[in-house]
Amino acid sequence: DELEFCIRLARDTGIVLDPVYTGKALHHFVKKVLPENPEEFRNSTILFWHTGGTLGMYEKVEDLEELLLQEKKHESSSP
Repeated sequence: DELEFCIRLARDTGIVLDPVYTGKALHHFVKKVLPENPEEFRNSTILFWHTGGTLGMYEKVEDLEELLLQEKKHESSSP
């Protein structure tokens, strides 16, 4: 789920997050923290500091490739 989140974010926004640290942190915030207490953040400015972490991508290369290939197959089979 975290890897898929990182892939969708990159495709939708052009922001590439490493799936080991930064991607996990933003995924947790978006999927857990915000939904549990949305009023706490309403009308607030939220700063998420993307510190890089591209080296963390090397650890997940095979997993990312597999997800991208699955997604490509799904897209090519859709009308």
